[in-house]
Amino acid sequence: MSEKNVSYPVGIDIGTSNLVVAWVDREGKPEPVPFNYHQQYSCPVEILLDNDSHYVVGERAKDKRLDGHTTVHELKRVLGRSFDEPNDLAAIETLRQRVNYTITGDDTTDKRVLVTFARKSSRRPYDPSKQPRRYSPEELQAKVLRFYRNILSNKRPKQEPRAILTVPSNFNAAQRQATFNIGRIAGFEVLGLLNEQTALLIEDRRQNPQVYDSFLNLGSETIVAVWDLGAGTLDISIASVTNTSMGAIATDSVNFGGTDIDNYMYDLIIAKYTELKFDVTHEVEATVRRESEKYKIRCSQGYLDNLETEVKISNYPVVYIQASEFKKVCQKLTEHTEKLFADLLAVCNQSRTKRREDIRTDDIKRVVLSGGGAYLPHCRLMLQRIFGDEVLGEPLDPKTAVAAGAAYYAYNLMSGMYPYGQITDTVPLPISVVVKSAKDSAYVPWTVVKRGKPIPVEVTCDFITTVDDQAAMEFKVLQGMHGQYEKNNLIGTVVLGGLPNGPKGSVTVTMKCHVSIGSQLRVEAKVVGADDISVVKQCTIQHTGRTLTENEVESLVEAYKKESEELRKRNHLVASVHQTFMDAKYGLNVASQQYKDIVDLESEFESEEKKFTIELLEKKLQHLKSLYPPVPAKNKYKRLRKN
Repeated sequence: MSEKNVSYPVGIDIGTSNLVVAWVDREGKPEPVPFNYHQQYSCPVEILLDNDSHYVVGERAKDKRLDGHTTVHELKRVLGRSFDEPNDLAAIETLRQRVNYTITGDDTTDKRVLVTFARKSSRRPYDPSKQPRRYSPEELQAKVLRFYRNILSNKRPKQEPRAILTVPSNFNAAQRQATFNIGRIAGFEVLGLLNEQTALLIEDRRQNPQVYDSFLNLGSETIVAVWDLGAGTLDISIASVTNTSMGAIATDSVNFGGTDIDNYMYDLIIAKYTELKFDVTHEVEATVRRESEKYKIRCSQGYLDNLETEVKISNYPVVYIQASEFKKVCQKLTEHTEKLFADLLAVCNQSRTKRREDIRTDDIKRVVLSGGGAYLPHCRLMLQRIFGDEVLGEPLDPKTAVAAGAAYYAYNLMSGMYPYGQITDTVPLPISVVVKSAKDSAYVPWTVVKRGKPIPVEVTCDFITTVDDQAAMEFKVLQGMHGQYEKNNLIGTVVLGGLPNGPKGSVTVTMKCHVSIGSQLRVEAKVVGADDISVVKQCTIQHTGRTLTENEVESLVEAYKKESEELRKRNHLVASVHQTFMDAKYGLNVASQQYKDIVDLESEFESEEKKFTIELLEKKLQHLKSLYPPVPAKNKYKRLRKN
């Protein structure tokens, strides 16, 4: 990318456990952006509020959690969820039991999920004077992403990033809108959303062009499966790849991931020490948490070989995990994979035209593997049994592949070049509308957009009045797989009032439902033939009470801009203070007392730097310049020769 461009593309993968950001280099190749000097790319999505009212995010926050501090993490599991939706309550309660921070509902509606940094306690009414401030999941996740945004600003200060954010395929419209809000609050211009499986497919084709070219030379279409076991979800999709297009035919996921396996291992090991009547201290719990990944891999191999796995912790007896004990979680993973794949084949064959033959397992020419679970020996054997060994590809990097694919997609959007043709996607969950025509009438359900329908798509439906002089018509937009519409997730409500008077059936209302790439939903209703804007209503996700409203998002965006300006000013003052110290030391003898005094002052400033406000920094800089006036460049050399 040229430095003259005012913006550049980035891909953002906000996972359950980690955050990865990738951008595209000058040659058009996506590469991950490190977040520290150790060149680490995977930043933990964790945040801690320390005693100085400063936020600690990433690796430091994770270390604090393992040491016993109250750190907010795994917020993706409750993103865009509410307490009044039965489908969401199970996920909220599961996370409540596992974490040590507080998850509550909104005071007014008790719908929106809010969290505090306070430890869990009895569920008493929220008292702002006695309890800390509560945050929405979007706001806290945006703080972690903002940490990365500041890193990008330091690397490319004169350019603005334009981002594609990735989401799991089973995210509904509210969860996708919440993800979109996170990108905006963090200071990114969000180009759109992309399913994680589609990003993996893009990255796999970019890394293995010869493999796909060999498939396409044999036929006009190649069927590819994507299997991704992440920290929070298991995602599977079936995609079609041609010379002119590439995208999912059907996709689905389940809330079961590597973190669930880690938690199973943790509970299993702690239970064994409890049976031996050993006092399980916090240090032991922290050690088991840190080593859960290692035990998981060992047990996976031991399960295949029917061997027991040894667990050693210093000052504690050795315990053993039997192959039969690990079999339970392995069977659960196998059942999820087989069920998802069978359901996806059925959806694929329903959505394809009659001229095409049904897709079978033998038609899949390649299986794209990603996620930490792709490296588990048991998972590899399970996939070999389902698909065959010859179609399994080498696992993509579980940390960076999704973000790299999203960055490459953003690069294609901005440059207008599409080397793989059009990128398509499908509707992950069916969208239905229930209509209430009259005041006392019942709701009538209509399925507007079926699951598996290619997107972007716009569907139009017409409805007529059912009573004379009907004043209004109400639409409820729902999303979900349940046969009873009231058990699906409510996305939003449109009430179209001010209908013209007339006998029943004389007034027609048109409803448009538009689904964009990333499955973002927009609904609009209007009276046919009416040009007056007052009889046009739009439904947006903010009206559901499950995400931040547009005003709240704008307020947080403005707060970020103000904070960014203050941060830049503060960084400039701190750099000026350090430059003043450097100028004062320039040319002095290192052994001189004057040099040592300046070093002591600089060390004192560095230790107290965080406590300085902008006003104090300005006074500090003026004081230092009065003590050590700037030395002209020509005099620096004189001082250097003199010493």
